[in-house]
Amino acid sequence: MKKPRLGSEPPSAIRRSPYGLFCLAQNQWGQELMLFSRRNGEPARVLITGGMGFIGSQLAEAYLEQGHCVSVVDDLSTGRFENIRHLIGRPGFRFAVEDVANEVVLDRLASESDLIFHLAAVVGVQLIVDSPMNTIHANVGGTEAVLKAALRYHCKVLITSSSEVYGKNEAVPFSEDSDIVMGPSTTNRWAYAASKVIDEFLGLAYCREKGLPVVVVRLFNTVGPRQSGQYGMVVPRFVEQALSGESLTVYGDGKQSRCFTHVKDVLRALMLLMDAPGTEGQVFNVGSNEEITILDLAHRVVGLVEARDKRLGESPLNDSLPAGALVPIAGSGDGRIRTLSYEEAYHSTSFEDMRRRIPSIDKIRRYTHWTPTLSLDDIINDVLDEYAKRNLVFSDQKAGLVASPKYSAVESRNVMQAVSSQRGQRGTTVGCTIGGTIPEGRPRGGVDHRPGRYDDA
Repeated sequence: MKKPRLGSEPPSAIRRSPYGLFCLAQNQWGQELMLFSRRNGEPARVLITGGMGFIGSQLAEAYLEQGHCVSVVDDLSTGRFENIRHLIGRPGFRFAVEDVANEVVLDRLASESDLIFHLAAVVGVQLIVDSPMNTIHANVGGTEAVLKAALRYHCKVLITSSSEVYGKNEAVPFSEDSDIVMGPSTTNRWAYAASKVIDEFLGLAYCREKGLPVVVVRLFNTVGPRQSGQYGMVVPRFVEQALSGESLTVYGDGKQSRCFTHVKDVLRALMLLMDAPGTEGQVFNVGSNEEITILDLAHRVVGLVEARDKRLGESPLNDSLPAGALVPIAGSGDGRIRTLSYEEAYHSTSFEDMRRRIPSIDKIRRYTHWTPTLSLDDIINDVLDEYAKRNLVFSDQKAGLVASPKYSAVESRNVMQAVSSQRGQRGTTVGCTIGGTIPEGRPRGGVDHRPGRYDDA
């Protein structure tokens, strides 16, 4: 007899906790699964690792808008404190600048959480190629730390993986059970894909062997406001180059294709998958089916920037824009685009790229009815709007955010200590500052509160 979908069985028992109810149900492997159910009217307590990145910070906003309590942790290796600055002081929001590998900090945060979105990871092709050892340690070690903490406090976990795991598989569109085809271990590029595969195995093993509710999501080229081109992300890099009057640099021959997904669509998918019944122990693709070659993408960006420049030139709003907010385009068409070999771009003779990367989203559609609603033009225009709205000025030497700097960990800690001191809620945990509004009257769980570990003033 075929088993019903995961999580759809009647609960075999109900246990009370200080936070609500835990229902015991069987998963598809016959393992008891702890499914959290909030009390009526009780806000969820959400922990987001990598919460100062462009996806995590906007996910935090989305949950806060719904009245939930949100904690974010980020070591600022690629995230930016600027992404959450506007959330400081909002009821139910707090933040920590620390690596998720810090067990004391993670234990404290997990003990006060119901749902954990694990987004923290090394990102960007350039960082992966330059430091494969750090990629493996950070991705696999971070995921294991999150899963251990979640298991102690019965948190539901959503792990974000990547379309990179499909590797060199050419049988598109990729479905969740498609074969994984890796390149050689001598090529640094595959360190990221391999680490994400291990993350998936770990998460699914915790679900299967320990009964921890875990959902795995493979993201396909998420793009949108707050994303930086500093680490090789192609859309913001093209936009920055176009607005600064530089030629757009296409790596390789430009015939490799991708499907880009708006961050707003991705946020909706993540929240639906966290809440939908039967998603535990499953893997889901999240992406768009709108395929485009990188060379065509460069032409699309040039065209939209030129169109925007003309509109602003004819608009009375143009007079109110600060000097340098938009740089006129010098030249058009193919003169604005140049190609660069992978060897020149990544200083490696062994770099390998995937020619096509297209997701099948039939599975997520079956479970949640989700489908992307925003087009590639919407994505590019929203990125353009962000740069104009925030008065970003681009360097002539290399595109970089001047008006919105990336805070170092030391600078961010100084900012947060000042904020926390003003609010009278300063806490330190092994060199980590936790700031923000801490909900009152919520149990902490079994955290070590000895002096020097954590202290609430």
